[in-house]
Amino acid sequence: MNQFIQNISTEFIKSKKTFAWWLVICGAAFMPLFISFVFLSKWKWLIPQPSHNPWDDFSEMSWKGTTFMYLPFFVVLLICLSLNIEHKNNTWKHIFTLPIPKEQ
Repeated sequence: MNQFIQNISTEFIKSKKTFAWWLVICGAAFMPLFISFVFLSKWKWLIPQPSHNPWDDFSEMSWKGTTFMYLPFFVVLLICLSLNIEHKNNTWKHIFTLPIPKEQ
């Protein structure tokens, strides 16, 4: 377990100054802000019935919008950015200097 924690901390060190962190933070906030804007701009259309919970509609719209439009592009971009960290110039030299044991 200690080796696993060291490997995770090494990955954080490698990806600390990349665009991937900003993408994760901004990407996680994009769809809820977009759906909130839709709810605020079309509030008359979205007035719930007396026995209906409006949070059900909000979560359903957020989930459908995220999975259909945003999630596939986000996953592909994050994978490409994380693989680019491994294959940039001189990255392998940097990996050998990180504080993880080299033996198995």
